[in-house]
Amino acid sequence: MENGYPLIIDNVSKVEYEETEFKPEFITKILSKLDLSTVMSAWQQLGHTCLDEDVPKLPPLPSTVEELQNLINSEDSKEERESVLKTLHTILLDVHVMEGQLQCPATKRVFPIKGGIPNMILHADEI
Repeated sequence: MENGYPLIIDNVSKVEYEETEFKPEFITKILSKLDLSTVMSAWQQLGHTCLDEDVPKLPPLPSTVEELQNLINSEDSKEERESVLKTLHTILLDVHVMEGQLQCPATKRVFPIKGGIPNMILHADEI
């Protein structure tokens, strides 16, 4: 964790699920642009909040980034690879935090999320 990154997902009171079409080639393409440890951290922070009947329980991910990368790059088991890509698709595109907050781990500054939009405007004394 450096310079307040990644933000912590906290006090989530509303999560929505909107299923989108699974496109494995899209997920595979964006993986190189993602910090998988941050994705896994967000998934862990959010997982316990997805207990509402309208939001399916988040699918499991491997416990380490290395295991996740091995499954993504695996040519041995296409079924396992597709399952992991579907899980990442769900986490990245289908689950939306509607109410809650993000918190900077360095400064402890809180950014509220309302209607799915985080308010990250700084106060005058923070500029």
